[in-house]
Amino acid sequence: MTIHCIVCNSTAVIPKDAAKAMAILVSIISATIQGATTSVAPTQPVEPTGPHGRILGQLLAVIRAGLSGAVAGDAAGTELSQSIEKYWFSTHDCLCLNCGFYFDQNAL
Repeated sequence: MTIHCIVCNSTAVIPKDAAKAMAILVSIISATIQGATTSVAPTQPVEPTGPHGRILGQLLAVIRAGLSGAVAGDAAGTELSQSIEKYWFSTHDCLCLNCGFYFDQNAL
């Protein structure tokens, strides 16, 4: 079901739950990328087990660093989503991205 703004009739309306979910998702993705790009090569040399053994070992180290970053991103995203709920939406359910009007979907 498409939600329309009660002021400008735009369909560019975001519900509170969607905004909170996007904040968490973007924080997790950002922290994962940051963790993966700032990871360092393992201090222990990786014994190659084939032509691509060393590369695969380095890839696994980057993946581990990215996953640890995702955990930090989840905590930051949860905090951000609570701020969005409290300061952006307050007691309202929806925000029109076209005109900026806050409204409750149940009031329609």
